Amino acid sequence: TITYELSVIATGTGTTNGVVVSDAIPLNTTYNPGTLMLNGSSLTDTVDGDPGDMGGTTTGAITVDLGDVAVGGPGQTITFTVTID
Repeated sequence: TITYELSVIATGTGTTNGVVVSDAIPLNTTYNPGTLMLNGSSLTDTVDGDPGDMGGTTTGAITVDLGDVAVGGPGQTITFTVTID
């Protein structure tokens, strides 16, 4: 099992609007359902109103909509796990 952790931090000045992160699940691995998290809070795997999904927005990838990210604001951390096939 591999745990991926993606950190998003805005740099520069102002606010970055409409930040969406997509990360493809690597070849020869399988996403572990129910492991997608944003800042330690669970996200569902389907497109259903929370900011994340697996494969619903982008085929074969996790996608998390962070919205607007302000410079100097707290960083955002996305985690999920996969199993090596």
